[in-house]
Amino acid sequence: FVNPEEFEELIASGALVEYQQVHMEKYYGTPRQTIEDAIAASSDLIADIDFLGAGKIQEAYPDHSVVIFVTPSNLDILDDRIKKRGNITVEEIENRVARGRFEMTFALKCDYMVINDELAPSADQLRSVVEAERGEIQHID
Repeated sequence: FVNPEEFEELIASGALVEYQQVHMEKYYGTPRQTIEDAIAASSDLIADIDFLGAGKIQEAYPDHSVVIFVTPSNLDILDDRIKKRGNITVEEIENRVARGRFEMTFALKCDYMVINDELAPSADQLRSVVEAERGEIQHID
């Protein structure tokens, strides 16, 4: 985490593979060095980023990235989750739900989709994707 001035320096220097300014003018981004270190170490990284950032990572590292779209089964669930966080204005809730609706239009461009209505099944689905991509699927006889 860095302050806005430091973030803008990272942008200018090309140190970020992707970055966005979202949710109340906050910057989010993925450092290039973090990804390259993980690739060199054959380590997995999971990034919780929007579809635009995921696309940029996939474009920059096509042989080392998989895009998983994680979403609730409907926008009412998203709305309820945002409201339960508290201290969020009605305007911010509306903006986040609208962004969620917009992001859902990109789901079919992803490699996988995980429906995140309940934690345990969602975690199991995500684990299955990681295992499949690693080639570690165990067959049940």
